[in-house]
Amino acid sequence: MTLDESRPGSGAQDSAERQALHILLISSHYINGTSEGLCAARAAVALASRGHRVTVVANDDLRSEFTEPAVEHRDVKVVRVAARTTALVRCWQWLSDRRPRFLPLRVALAVFNLRHLVTAKEWGWVLAASDRAEQILRKEAGSRGAIDVVFSRLNPVGSHHAARRLVRRQPALPWCAYFSDPWPHHLYPEPFNYAAGRRATRRGALLLKDLFEAADTLLFPSARLSRYLASFVWSTSGSGADDSGQRAKNKLMVAAHCGPPNCRAAELARGGQTQPRANPVMIIRHAGFLMKERKVDGLFEALRSLPDAVRAQVRVEFMGRTGSQTTLSAPDLVDTVSFVPAESPKDSFEWMGKADVALLVETDLVEGIFMPSKLADYAFLGRPILAMSPKQGTVSDALAKGGGLRAGPLDAVGLKNAIETLHAAWTKGSLSELAPTAEFAQQFDAETVGALIEAALITAIDNRDRQGR
Repeated sequence: MTLDESRPGSGAQDSAERQALHILLISSHYINGTSEGLCAARAAVALASRGHRVTVVANDDLRSEFTEPAVEHRDVKVVRVAARTTALVRCWQWLSDRRPRFLPLRVALAVFNLRHLVTAKEWGWVLAASDRAEQILRKEAGSRGAIDVVFSRLNPVGSHHAARRLVRRQPALPWCAYFSDPWPHHLYPEPFNYAAGRRATRRGALLLKDLFEAADTLLFPSARLSRYLASFVWSTSGSGADDSGQRAKNKLMVAAHCGPPNCRAAELARGGQTQPRANPVMIIRHAGFLMKERKVDGLFEALRSLPDAVRAQVRVEFMGRTGSQTTLSAPDLVDTVSFVPAESPKDSFEWMGKADVALLVETDLVEGIFMPSKLADYAFLGRPILAMSPKQGTVSDALAKGGGLRAGPLDAVGLKNAIETLHAAWTKGSLSELAPTAEFAQQFDAETVGALIEAALITAIDNRDRQGR
């Protein structure tokens, strides 16, 4: 999608005429060992590489031992802010720690928790981040480096709360709100079980609607997620045909996760990364968090059902946390399946690059609404992707143009067939024929993603100007 195609109602704008923006990025996670922290940093670098200046307000309490030099840029300044401890926050935290039985205190705790659907510490960071953001805004006001737009990223929702608090004080400031996942958490589809009480559900609906209406553009990593989450907002205001529903609908924009900054889709077209490796066995690797909803039972059953000759030449390796899954213990697969601890994003990417096949594990959903961040990495590995993903979903849509094979997360037969197909190609030395193409990788290229995020930010500015707020 071009810049102009992603800007509804905007006129043509040559890249030479593009205005350099000063973007205030509010992201609680930022280069801190989380996928959201890495995605936020890659987005900032992608924008800076397009000539923009980015000032980041991040959570100082969410640091990590992992660093990533590849997502640093001279035009990206990071300001880390610790949570503030006010009297209200201290009282809230005291009630949370003690879980009082005395009814009035229980009511007070419920009121605190329901107001913004965050914890006391998270709200302390919202206060500190929004105030620091306003200080930056005032400091830069009137100068050539004045803030043009605020860009907040969820997860967690505290980043949006901080931006919302800021634009209440600075109503002329355009705002683009990014949702990487559903929020409130009870909107996660089955089998995720983030239950919420009746009051929390009602309050969450009001808060989500407020975010949708207050932000000038709403950005998502996939079209399926945008439709899914927006449907809950529109359902609270009728069919979506009313003015508020139409305004929200016109704000929806999509930009996929950004791949590694130093990788370009054009390099795949030259075949530099698509040569099959000469491993003595076919190595299938997965890097990332195997939360309890991401089941690998189907994969293990598929491995057990492989012909002995094939299974002897297949190794499956997982890097990272495994959550609370207990089914990962498979003594009969000890020679086939192994686990290693998490490493830095850079080391993880290099480790994945030594595999023959990149494994993607998703939750078994009716519709795959998520855009896995690791898909953006896998697109540049030059290795076929074996996706354990829903039949209908974002990953299935992406793989429709090639790049690998897909089977349902619990479909042992489908996974067995996919592994056998990959093994046959590995045996022939033709795995590269199943690897992602330049066209596939282009949607995750930093230049492509940067242009789409830029378009969302410029549209936010245009929308705010038209509304005269």
